[in-house]
Amino acid sequence: MRKKTVLIFCVLLFAFFAFSVAAAGDFVIEDGILYSYTGSGGEILIPDGVKTIKDDAFNNLTSLSSISIPVSVESIGDAALTNENIGFISVDSSNQYYASVRGVLYNKDKTVLIICPKAYSGGYTISSDTKEIKPNAFYYCHSLTSIIISDGVKTIGDSAFSNCQGLIDVVIPSSVSSIGIELFNNCRNLKTLEIKANIQELNESMCADCYSLDSVVMPDSVIAIKKRAFVDCRALASIKLPKSLLAIWDYAFAGSGVKELILPEGTGGIASFAFSNCTSLTDIWIPHTVKASSIGDGLFRGCSPVIHCVKGSPIDNWAKTHNCNCEY
Repeated sequence: MRKKTVLIFCVLLFAFFAFSVAAAGDFVIEDGILYSYTGSGGEILIPDGVKTIKDDAFNNLTSLSSISIPVSVESIGDAALTNENIGFISVDSSNQYYASVRGVLYNKDKTVLIICPKAYSGGYTISSDTKEIKPNAFYYCHSLTSIIISDGVKTIGDSAFSNCQGLIDVVIPSSVSSIGIELFNNCRNLKTLEIKANIQELNESMCADCYSLDSVVMPDSVIAIKKRAFVDCRALASIKLPKSLLAIWDYAFAGSGVKELILPEGTGGIASFAFSNCTSLTDIWIPHTVKASSIGDGLFRGCSPVIHCVKGSPIDNWAKTHNCNCEY
């Protein structure tokens, strides 16, 4: 009986070590650096001892579901965890550099949200300790259905929510003072955006190709709407521009569904093609503060709105030389 017990123990011990070696063999690790994973995927536990996870370490997998980061990891490449099949990221609670909150990766003190896994599903509330959302943090999270940005966030990086097709309503809190370019680019189901942030610029391609966007609330701090900010926002029939606005950049509203637009007193420049292909645009009010020299080419290409302006003003003279209809 004793011999049989010893034999079974040896078989089990052998199986355990055989499995461990096979699992370890799925990782390409050198001097504490994890370069790639060649296993079958599923739930992946990165071996303890790994200090660095390199970019693209998991990008060739199609059956990956979750990643567990051990206590030893000190640095993670910006593109290391961008595999579109990852749905959950966990971190050993004793790790000194990283933390996880409901499957999303942060720095240790949770002041920086680093990345949400691409296959994350459902709504997400950003940690109340968070001050910064990194560039591309939620990029291509198609199954993200809602996002609550906590009051306290100050910086939102480039393309942070780009291509999030599940987002419908978003509020940017007043604590935010800096936003990157292409923030909601190609969020095709986004309907409402309320910007409470104390920002001066709506950056390039902020809501480009947001086909369903029909309501935008801007703060009075905005002085510039930059290039392609609302290009092809087809459902955006009306928008109230802030009194603080000074400049509208190239293609800012090109191809949008705007029907009537009032430019506030003080607006100084309108760049090229700003309202091109706005086929629904019937009326636009342009103040005398806009100088002919500050109007770009092709402003109303593909549309012919009635321009409401002060008779004899620079915009009146410009409109006549460009065969536009004017009302005073």
